[in-house]
Amino acid sequence: FHQYIYYACGEINPHIWYNEGHADYYGGAEVIGSRALIRPNRARIDTIRGALRAGTYVPLPAFLRYSQQQYYANASLCYAQGWSLAYFLNQGIEAGHPWSRIVPTYYKTLVETGDGEKALQAAFQQVDLGALDAAWKEFIIDKRMVRA
Repeated sequence: FHQYIYYACGEINPHIWYNEGHADYYGGAEVIGSRALIRPNRARIDTIRGALRAGTYVPLPAFLRYSQQQYYANASLCYAQGWSLAYFLNQGIEAGHPWSRIVPTYYKTLVETGDGEKALQAAFQQVDLGALDAAWKEFIIDKRMVRA
């Protein structure tokens, strides 16, 4: 995934949460016929649920801007959080909800501009990060999908 996304984005790396989170998300896919089935990652979900319940996770506004060094400094937590955010953004938000555009907008803007900060701003423009953080936590702990 890392090589794919690097070249797909014009030889630049996306933010670490997107890069590592989606690598874990797609890395767990089970191919059945012509479909890829992506289920919760048991090891990651247990880690992030514990951190969410204990309040030891990284709040999303900070996490979205983490550097590779920051991410790797607490790898166990950050990999679980990155995976869970990718899982939530891809499977926890009903189609048609404004947040369902975050991942495709981030990717499209990154490819078009080659600028990670512009991609982050475009993807999260008009998104209440506090509300997103709360919905992500609720989905990961209780699996409540965000409805349009």
